[in-house]
Order: sequence, then structure tokens, then C-alpha cells
Amino acid sequence: MKAPFHKSAVLLSGLAILGLAFNSSAAILTLKLNNGSSAGFYDGDIAPNLLTAGQLSLSSVTAPTGEFHTTFPVSGLNDGSAAANGNYTYYPAFTGNLGTDETAMPTTITFNLSGGYDLSMIQVISGWNDSNLGEQNFDLYLRIGSGSFVSYGNYQNLNPEFNNTSPSAYETSLTSDSGFIASNVTGIQFVFMDPGYGINQGGDGGTLIRELQAFGTATTVPEPSAFALLGLAGAGLLTWRRRLVR
Repeated sequence: MKAPFHKSAVLLSGLAILGLAFNSSAAILTLKLNNGSSAGFYDGDIAPNLLTAGQLSLSSVTAPTGEFHTTFPVSGLNDGSAAANGNYTYYPAFTGNLGTDETAMPTTITFNLSGGYDLSMIQVISGWNDSNLGEQNFDLYLRIGSGSFVSYGNYQNLNPEFNNTSPSAYETSLTSDSGFIASNVTGIQFVFMDPGYGINQGGDGGTLIRELQAFGTATTVPEPSAFALLGLAGAGLLTWRRRLVR
């Protein structure tokens, strides 16, 4: 019986290792920063990433029109810049002053990727010169492979101490101590909701988004030999179990 037991241990170890390779998610770490000296305090963190318009990693974007869309167009969500009003997008909390083609919160923004990617960091950068319109309250959803979007939590970055006349900037960074938030990610979805404090400080409240970012690398597809090893390991394990039953 020693030899079959030894083989089973090897087979189970092989399956465990391959299982780790197919693991799709990890615990998320959150870094929330906010600053009251400048609306563009975190603009220097904007860099080419998986969501930047024109990147081969980005297949398509679905996002509703925000308020004052000619001033803050939807393209400002991921154009790689925050140098001017045309590089921001504003979604208000209220519908009172909106036109027929403008959308208030909750606001769903979906980025479809061109393949599967291992995500190392997701960032939301926001801020404005007054009314504390940079505050964030959003849900994150990820699609793994060909599956449906799954919730990865709610994140809030608020500071009610910023007043109605001073600038404010916010940056939320999501990472993981395992090196990646999730693997084989084919879609990233943000749902922005009323942050709460801003609505009491002027305008229509809401969030002025300066940039949405996601960093990572293409998911490595296991070599055919790895799949063959998995098949052999499974077959060997079944054979060993049959022998035990006998």
C-alpha cells in the first residue's frame, strides 16, 4: 500500500499546484488619499494603462453621458490626461438641472478588455476646484474569462472637512499583497453612487472623474503540456482510488 499512497501524494500535490495557477482572485488592499491644496494633486499618477483610449488591451467602453458633457466629455474618463476640462467627466448626484441626454448617479461605466489580464492595480482619480466634487463612492465589478460580472466590493473616499470654495483631490488605489487583484480579467465595471457629503456643499453634488486606470499584464495561458499533466494526474488519481476500493 505504500507505493500507491506515495503516488497519490504526488498526484494531489500536482493538482494543488495547478489549482494555484488557475486561482482568479486575492484579497484587495485599499489606499485612500485626499488633498485640499489642488484639484489636480494626483494628476501626476496618470500613466498609460489597460484602460487608456487607444491601447490594444481595451476593446470597448460603455458609459453614460455626464452633466455638461460638452465641457466634461465621456472621453475624459480614460484619455490619459487631466490637463483641461475636456479631460474630465462629471456625474452629478441630482437630476434637477440635467438635460434629456445627461445622466445622474448611479452611473455604470464598463470597460471590456481585448483578452484576459492579471490586474495589479486599479485607480480612481477625481477632484475639482470647489464644491468638494471629488469625493468617491463606487462599487467595483470584474468579469473573469467568459463569466458574468462579479462584485469586488464597495469603496469610499470622503472628506467632509473640505469646504464649498476650496479645491480638493482624491485618489483610491486598489492592489493586492499577492501581486494581483484577479487574473484572466476580461472586463472592469465601476458603478459610481452619490458620495453623500458633496451634495450638501453646492451644485448638483456627485463626482468629477479625472481618470480611471487599471494596470496589469496579459494572463499567461498554460502550455498544452500543463493541461496534459492535469489530465494525467486526474486519471492517475481515479485509478488509485479504484484500487483502494477493491
